[in-house]
Amino acid sequence: MARYYGSIDIGTTRIKARLYDEEFNLSYSRDLENRTYTMPGGVAEQDPLFIVDSVRSLLSDLLARGAASIGVATYRGSLIVWDGEGSPVTNIITWMDTRSRRLYKSLPLNVRLAARLPRIGNALSPESMAVRLAILVRERSDVARGLNAGSLYAWNIDAYIAFKIIGRYSSDAGNAALTGLIHPKTLKPIKPILNLIGLRKMRLPEILCHDEVIGYLKGASFGPSMGDQQASSIALGCIDEGCLRISLGTGLFLGYTTGERLYLKSGYIPLIVYCSRHRRVYGLELYVPGLGRMVEWLVNTTLGGDYRLFNENVKNDYRGPIIVPFIWGLRRPRIKELSSGIIGIDGIHSASDLVNSLAHSIAAITTLLFKELTRIGKPKRIIITGGLARMDNLVKLIASYIERPVQVSRRADDSAIGAALAAANSVGFNPSYRPDTYTIEPDPSVSRVDPELIVDTARLIEGLIWRSMAKRSHY
Repeated sequence: MARYYGSIDIGTTRIKARLYDEEFNLSYSRDLENRTYTMPGGVAEQDPLFIVDSVRSLLSDLLARGAASIGVATYRGSLIVWDGEGSPVTNIITWMDTRSRRLYKSLPLNVRLAARLPRIGNALSPESMAVRLAILVRERSDVARGLNAGSLYAWNIDAYIAFKIIGRYSSDAGNAALTGLIHPKTLKPIKPILNLIGLRKMRLPEILCHDEVIGYLKGASFGPSMGDQQASSIALGCIDEGCLRISLGTGLFLGYTTGERLYLKSGYIPLIVYCSRHRRVYGLELYVPGLGRMVEWLVNTTLGGDYRLFNENVKNDYRGPIIVPFIWGLRRPRIKELSSGIIGIDGIHSASDLVNSLAHSIAAITTLLFKELTRIGKPKRIIITGGLARMDNLVKLIASYIERPVQVSRRADDSAIGAALAAANSVGFNPSYRPDTYTIEPDPSVSRVDPELIVDTARLIEGLIWRSMAKRSHY
């Protein structure tokens, strides 16, 4: 009897169900739109009950079609609070929400001083879940009381989905290590941080590795759960030391696999790329959130929603103006985080100029982060994935800027595949799968903008939009 492997991929913009046969050919797919509520002040939230209802609907489809195992991938860096019945106390605060950067200065001095310490500092960066939670409990005393009393739960979206679907309060090691509350080496609570933010009695989830099932639904295994970037790394075979994965989606993410070595370097995000009961693989990450949203805006406002036209208008020659697509910030060591928009509009004479300038800016920013990661080690293999990786001209531009050949995934569902592979392996099915990639070589004829010029320009206009947003919206 044929066996089918399924997955649910909860992304920022879509929630996807995928079902694969034993050769990992796609057997069934269904996508539902996700809803993000944005408001002035940096608000970017989602409705948790809408996501749960969507997941249940997609699970029903997969189970009806014979899925033997179902993995889960989720976007990362979120925060939600709920009660013992599973009723949400807050919306999901997504990774694109910027209020924690603005409200960071409202935290007690001892917390901000601790953020300067070499090892604790990474856990207390403004965009970490620990800091989001610290700000939330300062503004909502009811949440602080409930968490310390054990009547409320707080964690990423992965734990909320497990709680609602299976009734188990659990989180995967990769997502948990990104919260700032769980140490990536030991997978134990970081008690000094819990004490600092006033949540020493907070109930923490059970931490599961990527080969552990969360539970069962109608005979099918449910889980493991994992972050979407980790799932993509599994599908692409990028869990070996020296692999660099560049994800071009809603955000730009550069994840470098360091193998068994865990780096806790200031400014870099330490990752658990893969966790099993017998093996743990670490990595480092830098990112620019929201970059793909800017591409989406440009395509919809100037190109009639046709992404092919964006790709066709990417040219080798850079003519300006400078575009700084840091709407949701830039994560890069040794500089202040930047947030700004488009400048130099007066130099644009057509939609083609705007597209080409944005493409070169994306390539320059990728180079900026690429150079930072090469301080840790020289990548042996570079692979690009994500929705924007379908644009070969953009990918060639990136390859030319970093002056390295890159592999490109032919499939648009790497996160879903990785989650399905992990779920199948966790119950002993061990399907064979090889990533389908092709190589794009750099073009020496490309004229490039200096990546540092992007940062220098952003510094000039830093805070203009930010200050106008800062007057509104708390948690």
